Amino acid sequence: MLDPPVILGDDLMTSATPDEEKPSIGPDEGDPYAAPTSPVATGADPPRPGLGRSSWRGAKLGMRGVAYVAGPIAGLFATLCFALTAFAGGTGRGWAIPLYSMNTVSFFVACEILGATFGALIGLLGGLYRRVRPSARSPKPEARRTVAADSFPSPGSFWPWLVSTLAVLALVSAFGTGYSLGWSLDRRLERATAAADRDDPNWRINDLMAAREKVPDAENSAWVVGEALSHLPENWPSEKDLVAAIDRLSDLSDNVRLDDATADRLRRELKTYSEAVRIARTVANYRRGRHELELGPTLIDTQLPETQASRNAARLLRIDSALRVHDGDPDGSLDSCRAILGVGRSIGDEPVTIAQLVRIAEGHVAMKSARRALAQGEATDPALARLQSLTLDELARPVMLHGLKGERATLDEIIRRVRDGEMPISSLGTVVSPAVSSALPSPISPWGRLMFDNQRAVGLEWTNQMVAIFKKPDPERPALVAAWEAEFDRVRKNKLGPWTSTLPMLMLAGHPSFVTAESRYHCQLGSMVILLAAERHRLKTGDWPATIAAIDRDLLPNAPVDPFSGQAYRMERRDGQFLIYSVGPNLKDEHGAVAANPLIKGVSDDYGTGAWDVTLRRRDVDSPDLP
Repeated sequence: MLDPPVILGDDLMTSATPDEEKPSIGPDEGDPYAAPTSPVATGADPPRPGLGRSSWRGAKLGMRGVAYVAGPIAGLFATLCFALTAFAGGTGRGWAIPLYSMNTVSFFVACEILGATFGALIGLLGGLYRRVRPSARSPKPEARRTVAADSFPSPGSFWPWLVSTLAVLALVSAFGTGYSLGWSLDRRLERATAAADRDDPNWRINDLMAAREKVPDAENSAWVVGEALSHLPENWPSEKDLVAAIDRLSDLSDNVRLDDATADRLRRELKTYSEAVRIARTVANYRRGRHELELGPTLIDTQLPETQASRNAARLLRIDSALRVHDGDPDGSLDSCRAILGVGRSIGDEPVTIAQLVRIAEGHVAMKSARRALAQGEATDPALARLQSLTLDELARPVMLHGLKGERATLDEIIRRVRDGEMPISSLGTVVSPAVSSALPSPISPWGRLMFDNQRAVGLEWTNQMVAIFKKPDPERPALVAAWEAEFDRVRKNKLGPWTSTLPMLMLAGHPSFVTAESRYHCQLGSMVILLAAERHRLKTGDWPATIAAIDRDLLPNAPVDPFSGQAYRMERRDGQFLIYSVGPNLKDEHGAVAANPLIKGVSDDYGTGAWDVTLRRRDVDSPDLP
């Protein structure tokens, strides 16, 4: 039998047998073969981490938890911001990153800081609690690892791929939408611009101003008006008794004489400014005029000092006309009426609607003064013929068309300047309220340029239509204006209308009233032409004509037609009056009845002029035979 193996040591040799047991060596004795023991297995308290480590662990958990809440929100907003950038690039109007994208980053960072702060605070409190309560047990490491692994998706999850795919689709869709809108808007703007070019190659504001009619100084009635006004105080008329006398003149019936006190007060005024009157009356000999304009920085702030001041020249001549017929000079009175009309015609082709409205107002003053002259005496045929010729010439002038072309050019230029960042939207405070201007996108951003390009297209389309309407005969205008207003109301009532068409809606809202204003002016002029011819017919034959067609063709070759109905003016003799009138916008013959405010819908709106039988002219206020 073989001996058991011998184990050699440093000092001795021993032999071991299978029956011998190894001595038990505990873990405390450093047995390298012993398995490590767990404090949980042995029942001893586990080692507690330090407070710093607890805070750091809490901060990480806080940041991770907040990231799962704030991350999707920030990602959504970031996607929207970059979608807006892609949309802007698609429009072809440049690239830009919205400022909101920085806010999104700031939001996420702030949330992470808050999560880390609160997580660290909770971790610190937990560490302090475990130190105070030794019996508190931490969960098993294996359990903690299991909870952490089960609570949060692994990096290989499909969620990042899904979110990324949706984000890319959103960006591509935004770019495609921007491209489609930009392309269609470019075509729309090109069509509107081409239509304006066909109407007038010089329609843009600078070209329009340069293409104004050149009037030599020797033929320019505006210079004469300015010279006459230089002899009047700037605040004329300012005296209360003078203003009261002028008001008294306005309130009197045409065939009623001025009372002596009113006449004396007006006569003193004319004597004081006799040189101004003399110069102003010479305007009757001029056929055209031109007031110079200096465009304001925002265009809508363009001042019209000469145009507005011309009202005083018309007012002065009105007083002169009334006093001349009061003193028995009806021919001189009608010549002053021609001068009043000449003051209005001195405005010429100013491309501003306000200027043309002033011209219309002064024309009304001339026609009212002529009615008074006819109601106070009998003028000669030459004086009547001179006023008839000038009135007929004024009737043929495209008065408001000049203003509408200016409105088109002004609106387009304003939108272009705002769109290109040359003029801030806040500079239009008189048109756009501060609330609206502050809410509008920046005009220098690509999406802002897109919005203002849309407004340019809308503004050009609407003003092109309005210019075309003013080129039509008066009777054709109401139906066209109704269609224009229907489209305007449709856009106004649309929820997006106030944002996509802001400036056109604000600046063009009153344009339909310009059509009515010019048509009423044409009523005054046309009916006055017929009345003057009828008065000449009466002087020639001894009686009023039975019909308009009965007027001598030498006196009235072509009678004007009613601008509202397109038919002949109505003629009626009633209560000693010879009336020539239009049926007005409602197209109803109300026998010349005109309401105090004919602009109100639903009231009598016949419009025209008239004269008195000779026996009823020049009556005193207390005359018993006044009707």
